[in-house]
Amino acid sequence: NFDFPKMLIEAADKALYRAKSGGRDRVAISE
Repeated sequence: NFDFPKMLIEAADKALYRAKSGGRDRVAISE
C-alpha cells in the first residue's frame, strides 16, 4: 500500500534508522 517510489523509500529509511538506533547486528522490518 505504497505510493511508489517515495513512500517505499521513506518506509525503508525509517526502518534503517530504527535498526541503526537499536544497535549493531539488528534487523528492523517495516510493515
